[in-house]
Amino acid sequence: MTAEVINIKDFQSVRFFKTEVICGWCSAETHGRVADRSEQVVCTSCEGVMLEINSGDYENVTTIIFSPEND
Repeated sequence: MTAEVINIKDFQSVRFFKTEVICGWCSAETHGRVADRSEQVVCTSCEGVMLEINSGDYENVTTIIFSPEND
């Protein structure tokens, strides 16, 4: 199986959660989204911040690995 590598800069935002979660701000079901160069996961309905990570707090100690959904 082969896949085309897509530059993240080609997108304004990407989905964060694999399955829908309930937003704590508006109670809507959402996958959340992350904008390019952002450190926030926001609700797709109300734009409320669901998760915020300051990358400076985790420099050299945290690794996040994103895998294709169908793997």
